[in-house]
Amino acid sequence: MFPWNKQYPFNQQKLPDFFKKMNPNQVENYVQQVMGQVFGQDQAAGFPYQFAENHEEKQKSVPSESWYEATDRLYFKIPIPAEQAKNVKIQHNSHQLTLVNFPETGEKKSFQMPFLVRRKGTKATYQNEELELSFLKNEDLNVTEIHIPEEEIRS
Repeated sequence: MFPWNKQYPFNQQKLPDFFKKMNPNQVENYVQQVMGQVFGQDQAAGFPYQFAENHEEKQKSVPSESWYEATDRLYFKIPIPAEQAKNVKIQHNSHQLTLVNFPETGEKKSFQMPFLVRRKGTKATYQNEELELSFLKNEDLNVTEIHIPEEEIRS
């Protein structure tokens, strides 16, 4: 029988010290370097789990938004610094919200709304470096009834 208890992933007590001292970022950089050599730099960028430093920094700089639902309203909150809030333009239609000049000047960030909203009646407030938008929900009362022919229904 194969001695499983003496082999690497199963017996953690016998791991060499260099495995214990490894930095995950160093491993990731090495893997990306090897992938770049094997597949080319353009192809290596398309692989999942790529944590390039500039990609992480860009993700960290974009604040996370939050959506809240009430019975007749939909609320959207996102932190925006005061100096940047002066330049942000807000645009929306019934299903999508777009912030122009956000996260940086000249850029656009779009958000899909979880519900249909009315085009009018939106209110914006800015307090404590946080933008809050309040949308009126739009209830779609147009219901279409579809008839199923009886000859197509089989038991």
